[in-house]
Amino acid sequence: MVGGDDDGSVRADMALASDTRLPAACTPLPQPGMPWDGGGPWPDLTGEQALLCEGWVTVVVDGHLYTWTGPDPQA
Repeated sequence: MVGGDDDGSVRADMALASDTRLPAACTPLPQPGMPWDGGGPWPDLTGEQALLCEGWVTVVVDGHLYTWTGPDPQA
């Protein structure tokens, strides 16, 4: 997990077990946007299906979960 400079932004990238499912309460987002560039390689997530899960923008691509939030989680 990588933290932002000073605004409280957080992003995470983690490998998922093949049987992992996101919570049913996650809701689709029309555009995932992109997290700030906190360093480290991330794929281009433009056009990927994004979900909002408890205030975190969440995208699953090729067995990896990419998730991020700003200083105030989205509603």
